[in-house]
Amino acid sequence: MPSSWYPLNLNQANVDEIWDLGVTDGTAAATNSSNTADLMQFFSMKKMNDTRMANASYDNFLSMKQNGDFEEFNMQAEFLQ
Repeated sequence: MPSSWYPLNLNQANVDEIWDLGVTDGTAAATNSSNTADLMQFFSMKKMNDTRMANASYDNFLSMKQNGDFEEFNMQAEFLQ
């Protein structure tokens, strides 16, 4: 992504590049629901101050989840509490 010390100093090509990247990333996130569920679980556990997440990065979380350290995440039940 283009950047500058002065964020409002981007030209139209820079803005177009950033926009296109956002559309591409957003489309990828929307079409891969497992990524969305993983992100929702990660941030939900952080928000609830789960002790297992005290110093865990997202990559650590994914490794822990792959190892079976977390229960199945039910997004609907989580947000109805």
